Amino acid sequence: MKVKKRKWIFLVLIVSVLSGCTKKQKEAQEALRCIIFYCNVKGVNSTISFIAQSLEEQLKDEDGIWLSTYNLSNELYGSLEYKVDTAIALDMDVVILNSTRSSEDEVFYKKLTQAGIPFILVDGDAEDTGRCAYIGTDNFATGKEAARIVKEQFEDCKVGIVSSPIRGERISVSRKQRVDGFLEEVQEQENVAVVSECVCETDTLAAMQTIREFLDEYPEINTLYCVDSASGIAAAKVVKERKIEEEMYVICFDMPAQVEEEIQNGTIDAALVQDTDKIGEACAEVLSKLKNDPSSIQNQTISIDCKIMTKESLENKDK
Repeated sequence: MKVKKRKWIFLVLIVSVLSGCTKKQKEAQEALRCIIFYCNVKGVNSTISFIAQSLEEQLKDEDGIWLSTYNLSNELYGSLEYKVDTAIALDMDVVILNSTRSSEDEVFYKKLTQAGIPFILVDGDAEDTGRCAYIGTDNFATGKEAARIVKEQFEDCKVGIVSSPIRGERISVSRKQRVDGFLEEVQEQENVAVVSECVCETDTLAAMQTIREFLDEYPEINTLYCVDSASGIAAAKVVKERKIEEEMYVICFDMPAQVEEEIQNGTIDAALVQDTDKIGEACAEVLSKLKNDPSSIQNQTISIDCKIMTKESLENKDK
């Protein structure tokens, strides 16, 4: 009897283990697998890295959605082909991307669609790519807002537009939309004129040299409109180096710790900041809907307003 009892106990244990494995396998099959790629350039935390952190926080207690976050090198982050091929190779259900746009990019967006993988765009929108949703700031409208801020700074605003590239010498969709919105609004402002534009490197030291040469070539510039945080940081360092804080107005986008520090120091006057916490929350909501019904989200735009941060607003925030 003792031998038989042991056999039964052994069989029960085997069945329990197998049931547990089957349950885990079933959960794995039913879970929505999502991947997001981000990159921090030369120590500057990118907007999409903050979105990834926010999304991780939102999904930490969500068993039905499995999130993979990939921190890529600057070179790989600039390759849409690499991100798309990785998502397909890992058999992901959803991918979250920052938006880039060129004739070659169309092929990779189509590749995701053909693989049956819906994709969410953040940071910049490209409506006709087949994306299931764009979640983020209306960059064109925010560019117009930047122009309205600038016009209040001087009786005669001479603007230099500065941006850093996402790949080679090309700027991302979001940065181009910020420039386009600014240029359209400037046409309505009699006291604002754009002198010239320059694209600087993502490396801070190289970017600083480009901005030095830009200001030397156009000494009449009294306002630097920087359409990303990396160029804003480089511009701030040149302003400090030349001790022209009172003569030069610097406005940029997004607020990693380095931008916040430059605002406190008075070398950046204002930053238009995407609310990455709200973007992360909205991404989590969309993923939840996609898990329940993959066809429920199609070509949606979820706009998240920017915040305008200045030294005064930072001081009030700390009170």
